[in-house]
Amino acid sequence: MSLIVFARSLRVLIWFAAAMQRWSTPRLLARTHLDPSTRETVGALVRYSVLVSGFMIVMQTIGINLTSLSVIASKSAVSKATCCRSALLDAIHQQLAQREIKAA
Repeated sequence: MSLIVFARSLRVLIWFAAAMQRWSTPRLLARTHLDPSTRETVGALVRYSVLVSGFMIVMQTIGINLTSLSVIASKSAVSKATCCRSALLDAIHQQLAQREIKAA
């Protein structure tokens, strides 16, 4: 029984996420000054955030406790963000070091 509920919930979730993307891209984001590629990117981010949030809700609904998974995911996200920040800062410093400094 629980597997059927899980499958139906995922089907509804995927449909809802696609509907949110279809709604947000042409209607909501068309009123902004963003170019079309940025609108599509924001629409995709809306879809993915709805999918992730909905998947967590579906898993909690069928009885799977996601507390430990949330802790592991947050630790992983923090470590990835720190790594990306370090790489970005190194690239910026390298670009600045390659510039010639002109005397005023």
